[in-house]
Amino acid sequence: MIKMKISIVVPVYNAEKTLKDCIYSLLKVDYKDYEIIFVDDGSTDSSKKIITDFAKKYKHIRLLEQRHRGPASARNLGIRNSSGKIVFFTDSDCIVPTNWVKSILEYFGDKSIGAVGGSLIPVSTNSIYEVFDQKRRENLYGTKKRFVDALPTCNLAVRRRILEKIGRFDENFRYASAEDYDLCYRIRRFGYKILYVPKISVMHHHPQSFKTILRKGYIHGREFIKLRRKYEKNLYFDIRMFLNSLVSPFLVVRKYSLNLLPLAFLYETSASIGRIRSLLVNRT
Repeated sequence: MIKMKISIVVPVYNAEKTLKDCIYSLLKVDYKDYEIIFVDDGSTDSSKKIITDFAKKYKHIRLLEQRHRGPASARNLGIRNSSGKIVFFTDSDCIVPTNWVKSILEYFGDKSIGAVGGSLIPVSTNSIYEVFDQKRRENLYGTKKRFVDALPTCNLAVRRRILEKIGRFDENFRYASAEDYDLCYRIRRFGYKILYVPKISVMHHHPQSFKTILRKGYIHGREFIKLRRKYEKNLYFDIRMFLNSLVSPFLVVRKYSLNLLPLAFLYETSASIGRIRSLLVNRT
């Protein structure tokens, strides 16, 4: 394992219910040379106070603040104010394992690797919504170690020099959806690999309501079109995405067990509505 100073950047927005568990887990990380930078993205709950109280007790915790601009902007503020050679990202609704940093750093000995990430596991599986979201993630990222196109920033580490080279996160992505995919796309465009190591898992508070699942699907669909249009903008693309959106809800039968099919169909329908609306509205 290589040894160097690392930075952990955590965007925070109205996370008072999960924030303390996240902070406690980061304080238990089995690595000495690190800093934790929380960026409060204009929270209106007690998130800022929670972080402030911890920062008074632990010198390697820092709080930065900004008005509400979204997680991409918050992470960029954290990156600009960090000093680690590797920047680790997680979210305020996550709980990291004690060996999180050491496990990821093992893979940065290969200079061709620009980013390393792991999997998410649910904090609980008390609802069908949590079970569905876990299966959805497994369908997206798989369960085997390999080089991938993109990974989410709730369990990801990136070389600092690469973040600076590619221009960090695109702040035009205001929602937690496509900003991490866009970052990974640019990492690969510069010739670096992204390694997925599912055994390095972070616990995550998955959605626990029908409304949250549908809203997530809609945002994912809408932001997916925004991401793709950043790099591909033509009539053929629009037609192809429109037709794909019409049929995609019916393709879930190949990916989910019978008990998850109704929820999968509704999630994908919501995502399709988001994609179609983005195709029709955002023509420029």
